[in-house]
Amino acid sequence: MHKLWATIRKDVRLLARDKVGLIFMFGLPIILVVIVTTIQNSAFEVVSAKKIPILVCNEDGGAVSLRFLAALDKAGVFDMQAVPASGSSGSSSAGSGSRSSL
Repeated sequence: MHKLWATIRKDVRLLARDKVGLIFMFGLPIILVVIVTTIQNSAFEVVSAKKIPILVCNEDGGAVSLRFLAALDKAGVFDMQAVPASGSSGSSSAGSGSRSSL
């Protein structure tokens, strides 16, 4: 245990004399956190400003599917448009491909 404390004291003394090392150890991470937070915040604002358009064909109509669709609508991320059940696959209901089917 004595060797551990001796090593810690030695490293602290060396670091106290190394001003550039202190800047890199404490200053650079703070700068990086600020930069990354700013970038992520602006990316989140862009994503939250646009809604993702999706077509919804609820062929089941059950309680679980209605709760699922209500949860999707409550999230506020999707622009849901209902399409009538036609018995065909969801990919053909998507039409031009500008919307995804669920």
